[in-house]
Amino acid sequence: MSEVGYATAVDGSPLTLKALVRRQRIVGAAIELGTEGGYEAVHMRVVAERAGVALATVYRYFESKDHLLSAAVSEWTAQLQTNLARSPARGD
Repeated sequence: MSEVGYATAVDGSPLTLKALVRRQRIVGAAIELGTEGGYEAVHMRVVAERAGVALATVYRYFESKDHLLSAAVSEWTAQLQTNLARSPARGD
């Protein structure tokens, strides 16, 4: 959860711990959907359903699909870096 500590709502207001956890579920759902079917598979309504939140909640944290996907790619990259640090690639 690399960027969670720096997250705010779309209006710039800080998020409570509960809201940060909810935001991370949304990002996680977007990562899952993107992994399954790419950009076209990520629909805000489906992300909301998968994350167990209202559609309005997704838009509270992300202005658009592209904003959400930017956060998802950033989180996915951080997870990849963590995994590589734990288990570095071997060989040439």
